[in-house]
Amino acid sequence: MSALPAITVAEEDYNRLSALLEKTNDTNDVAESMEDELSRADLRPALRARSNWGAVHE
Repeated sequence: MSALPAITVAEEDYNRLSALLEKTNDTNDVAESMEDELSRADLRPALRARSNWGAVHE
């Protein structure tokens, strides 16, 4: 367990990142760092984007 605080991650993103790590054939510094970060994850349901997001943020 890391001494760093938890990070908030959407469940969908966590699942995608975990699947990518599982498919990684070799272990490297980037993969190890991502595993460390994901071990701190506090999972939350993904928020759905509003249909007018682009119009509001342009």
